[in-house]
Amino acid sequence: MSYAVYRDGDRISRPFQTEGDAWDCANDAGLVENVPSGGGAVQVLDSHCTIEPCDGELVMPANLA
Repeated sequence: MSYAVYRDGDRISRPFQTEGDAWDCANDAGLVENVPSGGGAVQVLDSHCTIEPCDGELVMPANLA
């Protein structure tokens, strides 16, 4: 199964082999925030973004590589 970064329901990244790779892409693009939680911090996506399974189609969107 492949994973990709989505914003407002539209896929904005290429497919990645793992969910962790999609998180890395989102982090590199500045879409991940560190939110204080208990004694540390938790990484969360921008409020308009999600990481979801996708088909393996290798289409490169113009707005995020």
